[in-house]
Formats: sequence, structure tokens, C-alpha cells
Amino acid sequence: MADPRVRQLLYVEDALERFAPRARNVRQRDDSESGGVSRLFDVDFFWLRGWNLNAQLFPPWERCYTARVRVVARRTLLQFAESLKGQQSQKAVAAALDAWHHEAQRAEWRSSADVKRNYGTASIVSSDRVVFNIKGNDYRMVTAIDYRRQAIYIKWIGSHRDYDRIDARTVEYGD
Repeated sequence: MADPRVRQLLYVEDALERFAPRARNVRQRDDSESGGVSRLFDVDFFWLRGWNLNAQLFPPWERCYTARVRVVARRTLLQFAESLKGQQSQKAVAAALDAWHHEAQRAEWRSSADVKRNYGTASIVSSDRVVFNIKGNDYRMVTAIDYRRQAIYIKWIGSHRDYDRIDARTVEYGD
């Protein structure tokens, strides 16, 4: 362990393990979420309980940031699912959009290659535009992803037939 970054990471994990029991914020380890790799801590859990780990464990020059993706305009997903009311596929589309939102929020995408690794059927249109297939390719969703800020902007969502009439590179919300 000659690398100081590895030593520092182990120090932080050790500090969090010691801090959690005293704060009564112990999270049960669930290996199923990460494919067998145990998560030693969940910083977001501490924030929800009112603990500011940045102020208590990290010096000001080394703040701990979570890699949580912000999905901008979740309301757009909900409105689209509501617009399908009365159709047979409305519940399935709503469930598929909820599942996509849940997965996207917890993703750690640093590039379009990471998106493609998680979603093999996603189409990379440009450096920031990605098209996701929803409900078995019946619907498509055009997004703009800002990898540096960890934000996903929903630009367009609609049926596959409507998608063929738009330009995914230039479409904006409301078009």
C-alpha cells in the first residue's frame, strides 16, 4: 500500500465504520445491490438522518461528494405516464419509467461508455445525447447527460413512431 490515496481511503472507511455505531446510523450491509461487493457506508443515509459527514470527518480541502445523478424534470416522466391514461400499456410504461429513474439516480456515469455498459440498447447520439428504449423499444426517451455535473436532462419522450419524425441531436423539451 504505497499509494497514499489507498491509505487515505482506508482511513476514511475506518472512520465511517467507527462513527456509524455511535451515531446509531448503522446501515445493514446489503451485497445484493452491488453485485457482491459490500458497501461499507452510504453517505446519503447520514445526510437524511441530519449528520453532516463533511464537517465532522473530512478536512475542508477534502470534502466527500456523493456520486448521485440528478434527473432533471422527473415531472416530465410522470406527466408522460399520465398522458397514456386509458391505454393498455399505461401501467407498464409508468413502471418502466420509474425503474429507469431509480437506476439512473444511482448510476455513476462518467462517460457515454459507462451508459452503454449499463444500457446496451441505449443509442449514443452525440457526446451528451443518449436515447433510451422504454418498455421494450415501444417508447423512446431522448436525454442530455452532463457527466461532469452528474445531471440528466430529459429532452423528449414519446412513442417509437413519433421518434422517427424528430432529430434526436437537436430536439428540446416541449418540441
